Formats: sequence, structure tokens, C-alpha cells
Amino acid sequence: ALGELLIDFAPVSTNAAGYPTLAAQPGGAPGNFLVALQTYGCTTALIGKVGADRFGGLLKATLAEKGIETRGILADPAVFTTLAFVTLDATGNRAFSFARKSGAGDIFGGSAMSQFLKTGKAPDELSPEELRAITRFACCAASLSTQTHGGIDSVPEERLVHDMLRTRPPFAPM
Repeated sequence: ALGELLIDFAPVSTNAAGYPTLAAQPGGAPGNFLVALQTYGCTTALIGKVGADRFGGLLKATLAEKGIETRGILADPAVFTTLAFVTLDATGNRAFSFARKSGAGDIFGGSAMSQFLKTGKAPDELSPEELRAITRFACCAASLSTQTHGGIDSVPEERLVHDMLRTRPPFAPM
């Protein structure tokens, strides 16, 4: 993938005045996408830029720990790593404020792509049943990812997705 990594500062509680207490989590759509692919058996690499700062180093180390090739990630001293401050409204919907200097993750997309690549077929060769299975896997993976904080660290293990698929009947086709 080509793109941006960032640190999500996600709310974990609220103080008496109503201000959120935030926790740093690794994120960024390309990173989330690649972690999903890597988690489900694909080989991945990222080309991108982070700041030559502590957060940039942590992000690069996190991706490497997940098995993603990081040689294409440039640590640039002229920028700082993008920070995304996440707030929740009364119903739990997220809003993002970005801090970057110049400079949710797509877990569904990475999960779907991992299953598509495993078929070894061109898109127009997929049957309706295969397309439903790919979509169902991606929906389950994305759904499970919402049960924890962060983007990269929220990609569920493949066995958990398959467990969910076994316990939930598929929707009837329209």
C-alpha cells in the first residue's frame, strides 16, 4: 500500500468537566488495510512517510511486528507524524480532528482483499457465492474490529472471524 500512518488518540473515558481522556493507538487506513491482509495470510509492504519522531518510530515498529515490510517507510525530520484526535458523540459516532505538519480504518477493505487474493481468480471469474463469502468475511472482520480500541491493533485473528462465521447464519440472497 501507499499512504499515511498516524496515531489515533481515542477516548477511553471522560473527566468531570466532559473532556475525553485519550489513549494513543496506531492507525491510518493503509496500515489498517495491510494488517488485515497480513493477518489473513497475505504478504504486504507499505510505502509512506512518518515523522522522524517517537510516534513515527513506534508506528514503523508496530507494522514490522505485524509482519509488514517497512523498508519503504521514510522517517522525515521535516515533518511530524500525523495525529488524529477522535471524539464520540452521544450515540457513539466518531469525529476526527487531524494535526499534521507539512503532511476507521479500512479493515473491511483489507479483509475483503485478503479473501479475494486467496481465490486466485480475476474479479469477473468470481461466482455470486464466492462474492458473498468474501463480503461476509470482511463484514465479520470489520464488525469484530469495532469491539476494541485502535485501528491496527483491532484487526481480529482469522480464527475469530471464522468462529463468528460459523455461529451466524448467512443472510438470504435477495
